[in-house]
Amino acid sequence: MSTRNWFRTHRRQVAIHSSVIVGFLLFTLFAAEPLFDRLERIPGEAQLHRLDLPVETGGMSIHIDELTTDGQTAVEIRGWAFIDGQDSENSEIFIVLTSGRRTYIFDTMVQERPDVTSHFGDLGLNLDSCGFSTMIPVRKIAEGEYVVGIYIRKGDVEALQYTNRSLVKSRGTIELTG
Repeated sequence: MSTRNWFRTHRRQVAIHSSVIVGFLLFTLFAAEPLFDRLERIPGEAQLHRLDLPVETGGMSIHIDELTTDGQTAVEIRGWAFIDGQDSENSEIFIVLTSGRRTYIFDTMVQERPDVTSHFGDLGLNLDSCGFSTMIPVRKIAEGEYVVGIYIRKGDVEALQYTNRSLVKSRGTIELTG
């Protein structure tokens, strides 16, 4: 039987197998990453945001209480931050990781910090909502060295400030510096 005749007699099977292979390739290209992203999710993980950041503004008081990692799963950051002269109520705090080539912006969860209000009592500001915590999944960060920054948005007021803390992702693991 010639090749041409074989394809004629088996064209239905060839079409089905070709459809399966094309479907698998399309799944791999377009659907696999979001699916596996859901399956690999860690409890309380931060969401990645696409925001237009201002240039570094300063004008913030910040402190990172904790910057830890297990090296392979997540980076955990806890601390407090507020825009100078502003109450922390209704502020949104984001963690910014930036390198020369990429910038990632992750949301945080508000942590009540009445101790910060008490410490800065002479300012007369309500800073109870200035605390934050976040759990950044290592899988969402490309390899490279990143400076850690904090971005706060409160209505029309924005502030961005980078810290002296950084992290390096190399070969799938994270190392903290600074």
